[in-house]
Amino acid sequence: KDRVPLYEWVIKKLKLRPVILHDFSRMNFVSTLLSKRKLGWFVEEGKVDGWDDPRFPTIKGVLRRGCQVESLYKFMVAQGASRKEGDMEWDKFWNFNKKVIDPIVPRYMAVDAVNNIILELEDVKELRAKTYPRHPKDKNGEQHGVKTLFLAPRIFLEYGDVHDDKSMVQKGEEVLLMQWGVIEITDVEVTDGKVLSLKGKTKPGANVSAPKRKIHWLADTPHVVKAKIFEFDYLITKPKIEPDEDFKAFINPHSVAETLVLAEAGLKTVREDQCMQLLRRGYYRVDKAYQNNSDEIHLFTIPDGKSKAVSTFATASAKMKHR
Repeated sequence: KDRVPLYEWVIKKLKLRPVILHDFSRMNFVSTLLSKRKLGWFVEEGKVDGWDDPRFPTIKGVLRRGCQVESLYKFMVAQGASRKEGDMEWDKFWNFNKKVIDPIVPRYMAVDAVNNIILELEDVKELRAKTYPRHPKDKNGEQHGVKTLFLAPRIFLEYGDVHDDKSMVQKGEEVLLMQWGVIEITDVEVTDGKVLSLKGKTKPGANVSAPKRKIHWLADTPHVVKAKIFEFDYLITKPKIEPDEDFKAFINPHSVAETLVLAEAGLKTVREDQCMQLLRRGYYRVDKAYQNNSDEIHLFTIPDGKSKAVSTFATASAKMKHR
């Protein structure tokens, strides 16, 4: 503001077109460093992959994490030019992104590679393939295409979906398998309070709205692919670093968590940089696409504006906030 009178005086003396100046504050985010010097320290020390690290608040960083250019533009326009200073939460930023990608990204299913359980379907005798639209609102697959989903006598379930702190699946209980139908649990093998295996049978024509448990699943077939999911947290542990504080004292040692999952064969067709959704888990950007069966697909978790992850592996690292 101190230079405005001088600026106006120069404009007047030079007889140039008057310009209206409007001041606005810098946009700050909680638990985020925006100083290029401080961000450069993370790069030089090898604590991040580079300036496009998905934990960085750089344009390349948020794009690599899964932000779309359209949502970035909409977010900036919505903020306007305010003089008010403050630290924003990232939730609003990522909520704009969710509104852009949700109507278009394909849906797939995956289960934890370690914490899973086998369900044997007694009336399913052979492996079958069925075609489903990649997006639930694209019934015929005309806009987003279709995928092949395998139905098998043995399927993987997330362990947390059949036994958690509140309840355990019971014999005779009906469960909805998403994109398949209702099945009835006919046997539950339990040892020392832990479910070891399940048996069931399909119930064609049953009311899909009746079961309380609506869960995703994965057929146990040779077509299963492996994927590694990366979840990211803030690089620093303090919401705001004061001018007299050293940011190096607040480095987050647990800013990345990895989870290996087994996924349906449709993930073989996704391309690098493509966004997608794993049902009941969240949104992801493909950082490394499928190459061969011995390699893993790399998926970066895209925040959706919620403060907590909704997937069953959200507690994989209790020290993470899963932002």
